Amino acid sequence: MNKTIWIDTETTGTDHTKHGLIQIAALVDIDGHIEDKISFNIKPFDNDEITDKALEVNKLSREQINEFTDPKMVYLEFRDFLLKYIDQYSRDDKFIVAGYNTQFDMNFLRAFWGKCGDSYFGSYFYHKPIDVDMIIVLINRLQGVLPKYAKLIDALGRFGIELPDGLHDAMIDIVYTRKLYAKVMTELARELNAVQK
Repeated sequence: MNKTIWIDTETTGTDHTKHGLIQIAALVDIDGHIEDKISFNIKPFDNDEITDKALEVNKLSREQINEFTDPKMVYLEFRDFLLKYIDQYSRDDKFIVAGYNTQFDMNFLRAFWGKCGDSYFGSYFYHKPIDVDMIIVLINRLQGVLPKYAKLIDALGRFGIELPDGLHDAMIDIVYTRKLYAKVMTELARELNAVQK
């Protein structure tokens, strides 16, 4: 059984050592079918730095995010959600995290786990993620194009996916990332077939 969790986060900045989470959205994908989903708006920890740029991107104020759910309550609910699908004590039963620029989200999630007093992040998640952005880099190389960093909205446009309103809402972003993955994998298969001929 393949257990993938599609995750996107919104944060108070870009440095997981200084900034914090303000939103997590996740889709549970079992053997290619969405079985469940969850989303949280998270109050930052007291020590989390909050940048004006992040607030601008997310169209939020400090007052709004201070009304979000306590982070430790989010951690407990999210952990219980994960445990419905995986056995934290089995080395062979972990979620593979998938997303766009996935290492960014994993760094923030791991830091969040630590702030909540749980040093066993690896009990829930496999350490190697699936990154749709990196698959696009591979396609670019197969096509002889120098890879360039592209935001999610740019990648959606490149692969002909109609752009939604509300990007930078974690749930919308991750739903569209999964749609992008299907298109990207089709193009990757086409490029690999061309190489083999």
